[in-house]
Amino acid sequence: INRDASNKQKDEAQHHENPSSAEKKEKKPAFGGLFQSKKDKEKEKEKEKERAGMVHERSSSVNSLSGSKGGPEDVLTIMPGDSQPYHYQYFKTNKKKKMKAQRGTDENWTWSGGFVIDAVGEFSIKMRQQSNSQEVYIARVEISDTSASTFVVFRDEDPAMPPFEIQNDTPLQLRFKQKLSKQVDTLPSKKHVHYSLDEPSKPPLLLVDIEGDKETRPFNLNKIKTHKPLKVGGQTIYSFLWVNGPTRILCFTLDKSRYQRRLTMVDEDKREGEVVLFKMSISLSGVGLSIVDDQPQELLYLSVTGIELQTSNTTHDDTIECKLGDLQIDNQMYSTEFPVLLHSVKKDPNQPFMHVSMIKSRADKTIDYYQYFSVLIQEMSCNVEDALLTSVMRLYQNLGPAIAKLTAADVANADAVAVDLPYTTLDLTPPPSGTTGRMVYFKLLVLNPIKLNITFSLTQDGFLSSGPGKAKPPYVVPLEAIGVTVAKLDNAPIRLNALMLEHPFASWTSLTNKITQHYTRQALAEVYKLLGSADMLGNPVGLFNNLGTGVVDFFFEPAQGIVKSPQEFGKGLAKGTSSLVRNTFYGTFNTVSKITGTLGKGIATLSLDDSYLAERHNAERKKPKHIGEGLVMGAQSLGKGLFDGVTGIVRKPVEGAMKDGIEGFGKGLAQGLIGVAVKPVAGVLDFTTRTTEGIRNTTQLQQTRYRVRPPRSFAAGGALKEYAREESEGHMLLQQVNKGKYSRETYVFHKLVVKGHVTLLTNKRVLSARSKESIIFNSMDWQVKYMYIKSMDLAKEGIILHLDPPQVVNVLEPPKKILPIKIDDEGIAMQIFTKLAACIKLWKKEGEAALAKANTGSSLAIQGPSSHKK
Repeated sequence: INRDASNKQKDEAQHHENPSSAEKKEKKPAFGGLFQSKKDKEKEKEKEKERAGMVHERSSSVNSLSGSKGGPEDVLTIMPGDSQPYHYQYFKTNKKKKMKAQRGTDENWTWSGGFVIDAVGEFSIKMRQQSNSQEVYIARVEISDTSASTFVVFRDEDPAMPPFEIQNDTPLQLRFKQKLSKQVDTLPSKKHVHYSLDEPSKPPLLLVDIEGDKETRPFNLNKIKTHKPLKVGGQTIYSFLWVNGPTRILCFTLDKSRYQRRLTMVDEDKREGEVVLFKMSISLSGVGLSIVDDQPQELLYLSVTGIELQTSNTTHDDTIECKLGDLQIDNQMYSTEFPVLLHSVKKDPNQPFMHVSMIKSRADKTIDYYQYFSVLIQEMSCNVEDALLTSVMRLYQNLGPAIAKLTAADVANADAVAVDLPYTTLDLTPPPSGTTGRMVYFKLLVLNPIKLNITFSLTQDGFLSSGPGKAKPPYVVPLEAIGVTVAKLDNAPIRLNALMLEHPFASWTSLTNKITQHYTRQALAEVYKLLGSADMLGNPVGLFNNLGTGVVDFFFEPAQGIVKSPQEFGKGLAKGTSSLVRNTFYGTFNTVSKITGTLGKGIATLSLDDSYLAERHNAERKKPKHIGEGLVMGAQSLGKGLFDGVTGIVRKPVEGAMKDGIEGFGKGLAQGLIGVAVKPVAGVLDFTTRTTEGIRNTTQLQQTRYRVRPPRSFAAGGALKEYAREESEGHMLLQQVNKGKYSRETYVFHKLVVKGHVTLLTNKRVLSARSKESIIFNSMDWQVKYMYIKSMDLAKEGIILHLDPPQVVNVLEPPKKILPIKIDDEGIAMQIFTKLAACIKLWKKEGEAALAKANTGSSLAIQGPSSHKK
């Protein structure tokens, strides 16, 4: 896109201050030996003219852009104010091919230096006149990524803001050129000149010859610094690089005071009289953030621990150092396979999760000058379910009207409102220029590597859910089976390389775009790992990573030990062998469990039995810790698949008929016939999956992470209240006990009565449950409704309940009239006794009120007609 408004006159394009004709005729003094002689320079100039003539013969030369292949088809002509799409013809054969640009409608302008067309950023290019190489035209190039297009915008360089300026405040003449470039420029005494690199893609190293000096001096145009004084002909020449807005100025002077001022500004060792203006240190044990939707339900809980912040302001610098000990984001939904959404993976527990360091200089008020900036983030693991994403998206949509009210005034004052259309034409409007913002300079910018392991699972309650109480369309079932089979990832390793920039100088917008492009392209290059980590394929990426880690440790650990001593060599050999065996077992059995688990999940989805799928999903949430638990849980899954498949032929039609009559009978019969074929197969696959998971987890390579706290509980009517951990634990227990059968009841109270057993009170019943669910037995011991409790006694061993009529509390035992609640602590026994008595009293009161209301309603219904007759 050519933003040059018109074809300007040659004198308007000149940014250099050229020497006068009299100065040109003067005899030139001797300079350093790195530049060409006059005769060689004239020969090279003739060759350059010949080459330029060949290029102009191939093109119409109206502001042209060219690749470096050399054919006429490589030249793209762009008129002032015009824009054209461009497709790199040789991108596949050479991705590093550079572009060149040319200005003018005649053949008097040379081509610019080469630049990479897809390197996001801002820079300047220079074109010289053939007849007078000292007369130049400088254009600004802005390259940015927007959507799927890369914009390359050419603008006139603002004469007031050139990229560089060379100041010669000495009585001596200067000659200079960019390293790896052949073009030499001359700057007379007491003159200054606007400058741009002849080769923007090459190092910004300027070679300078000073009149009377036999040595050529190199100057890095990116480094804001002072240079060592030079002795030339009995005079001391001081040089330094400083900035004025977007312009970097290289100054040569005899004025020592100017040099001293710059020296104290940029050189930390030369500073004097530094005074501390402000100093602060903050240390927090932790901060938590709870995100709640309108159900109400707590969706996420973010926890940050070990927060340390130190900041100090002096007369020269502002310093900030921030450390976060650990970060964890929990999925607070009750029914989830991944209770922890995001957590750190730290090899050293004493190492902070995030470390940010910054030193900002106060030396120059015209730019943001940073001596040092570094960001370090430890490896992370992210486990996502689509059900959580659905809830978060719903929350965002519900917040939309509130956000719209806040921004209503801005929208009302806007001239137009953009409307998203499903299909739009290509918009060639370039993004705004990045040079309008404040400039920033870093001596060193370090963004350390980012490592993220992604696990994703598709569930029946997520994207494929038809909503509560709604039947799934027939076409959804096979899609769901395919989805849960294919769309599941296991620890896909995404690695984004570090970005280290030395002496970057650009606008904030340009620098941000450059960093964004770096991470975007790194992420796109890692996409293949998502496919390679699919459970359907057995996570081959994870398998190779585990095997690679084991092999490396097998050789590395002994080699590291033999350097210290023979004893350490033996320890290293044992450690390396152990790592090889553990990683091999883990990778192999992890692959087998992923393949069988994916197949089992897909086949189970074809059963069309929502209750069976819900029970199976709840069972999958608990993972075996070792091979013993794996065998037991696998046997349970196999037995359940066989039992449900065989009994479903009779049970499903009966349940369907009781619920929906003849139509329900037909659906139940179909579910029973499909289930007898599907459920046993799924049971066999589940047995294999559970067993291999147990073998895999025996290696203990992956540590289990738990929630920081249980999901938040709410007051009656969904009112938000102060968080109470004990009450939240009771709510969570009520959601999980007996597979969530009593989750709709109101939680009242719970206490741990004996080791491993909890007494739980709701508004309708008292339950005895296990605090930690067994892998073999149900999580509930027994439950009794308040309506069957006629009396109770407080005894030494706990509480005695008297039931009428007798209740079956265990299928293997006869009905009981007396039910003891064993409690070790007398204080807890008294507390439960009081709470239980209050619950029974409240239940009777509510029952009497409901009965009175029913009787009153019945009376009114009878009296209505007689009143009407009157």
